[in-house]
Formats: sequence, C-alpha cells, structure tokens
Amino acid sequence: MEFDKFTEKSKAVLQKAQTLAMRSNHPSLEPEHLLKVMLEDEDGLTERLVQAAGGNGARMKKAAEAAIAKLPSVTGSGAGGLRISTDLAKMLDNALQLAEKAGDKYVTIERILQSMVMAKQKSELGVIMADSGMSPASVGVNLLWRGPG
Repeated sequence: MEFDKFTEKSKAVLQKAQTLAMRSNHPSLEPEHLLKVMLEDEDGLTERLVQAAGGNGARMKKAAEAAIAKLPSVTGSGAGGLRISTDLAKMLDNALQLAEKAGDKYVTIERILQSMVMAKQKSELGVIMADSGMSPASVGVNLLWRGPG
C-alpha cells in the first residue's frame, strides 16, 4: 500500500484505527475500526460528509461499534502482530484509485469514505453504509466540495 499518497489526516485516522484494533486484541485491522475512528475525529469532518450525503452518522457509528464487538479477539501466547484485513486493503486501494481518477495527488478522508460506501452490499461495511442511508450516488455528488481532509 502506498501510504505516502495519503494525506496526514488520512494517515492519522489509520493509526488511530490500528490502536483501536490492538487495544481490542483483534488480530486484524478491519474497515469498521477505521470507520469508527473517522466518525469520532474531533474536527467532525466525516460526520459532516455523512450528513451532506444524507446519511445518519449516529446510526453508522453504533453499527460500526456493534460490528467491532463481534470481531474475534486473541490474547496470550497466540496474540501477535496486527495485519490489515483483505477487505480494508481492497477498500484503501479503491480509495487510492478514486483519488487518481479525480486527479488528486493524495487520498483524503473524502475518498476513503467514498470507497467505504462503494463496499459490496453483502459485506459488513456495505450493510452498515446502506442501513445508514449512504449510497455511492449520494456520496459521489456530495463529496465534490473540498474540505480539509
């Protein structure tokens, strides 16, 4: 993954998601970890983006927390390194492709959120997004404004 192509804000939320996963004793970093920390960010950028796209941020955060609570945890001698899940790797790669197609030099929070909304409907992340009122069409239109992400 080309993390040098991510904005400082995007890198910061990825680090926070990693910390959340490690503290929860999860063996892999999942999209739901990233979504939760994005929605908790103090500047409220993700919450504003979700609202602009017609989504329900509170519902989304609650669903992300519920999904995280269901993830397996590993403690003791079997606990080891944290890996990036395949779902998260694909979602971040998609965000990178979206940024490149838009002519952006860096992957912003907006592109990460857009990629999350484009997740397969049957995936946990796809269900969370759809149930929270988010659709690829609404996000594509409403992420055209450039925030500080």
